[in-house]
Amino acid sequence: MNNREKTATTLVHSVNAHTRIRLDEMDKPGTYIISFWNDKPLANGLHTVAVSYNGSSYRTYNIGDDKYSPRRTWKNIRKTVGKAFGASASVVYQKTRKVNTKHILYLFTYEHVSSITTVTSAKGNSASVVSFYANGIAPDYYNPNAGMQVNIGDISINANLAIDDIRIFVTTTSGDTSYQSSIRANATELKIGFESAIITKVDEHTFETEKINYSMSGMLLYALYVAATTGDWRGVPATAMRG
Repeated sequence: MNNREKTATTLVHSVNAHTRIRLDEMDKPGTYIISFWNDKPLANGLHTVAVSYNGSSYRTYNIGDDKYSPRRTWKNIRKTVGKAFGASASVVYQKTRKVNTKHILYLFTYEHVSSITTVTSAKGNSASVVSFYANGIAPDYYNPNAGMQVNIGDISINANLAIDDIRIFVTTTSGDTSYQSSIRANATELKIGFESAIITKVDEHTFETEKINYSMSGMLLYALYVAATTGDWRGVPATAMRG
């Protein structure tokens, strides 16, 4: 006989040892077992609860007692939300070691950058399912960045906002190496393009980055827009034609 059968047998013996009464006869101190049908959505079915009466008040015992009380439910919700959302702030020092840039007709740019990033201070945690972050980058403290990050296993999806780094990127991490792909816009240089990067963790505070960026001048987009809407390239400023 398994535990479920033992429980059912015990309940039957317990019920048989007691007297069946109506609800309006529950006026004597003691313990009562009530079975009732609930036809409300999501909770429909036959329910059984125990009720104790001490002569002045009744107390109902259900599964888990107060496990599903509003207070406990709200506590569980706050606990879950606390784990789901995170926030972090950091200051990093970024040193560029090598830059290789090529321009094509002044309208397209290829750029290969090698850099080392050192985290000088960090607070909070951005490893939660949904996290918000803010970073200060030395020596350009006047141009910090902030954004939102969604973490799904070893994959993170970011939306970053800064004057020269507006982008949406996906990062996949394997051990100490992360692979990043992004669509990036630079408002100061009026460029938009695609960027890929390989980030290697050297130690807890140091990271090496190799990234390649392919971008197109925003002036070219403006020129194409003017030409498409007016049908006349002469309406495009000379600076837009030069990129």
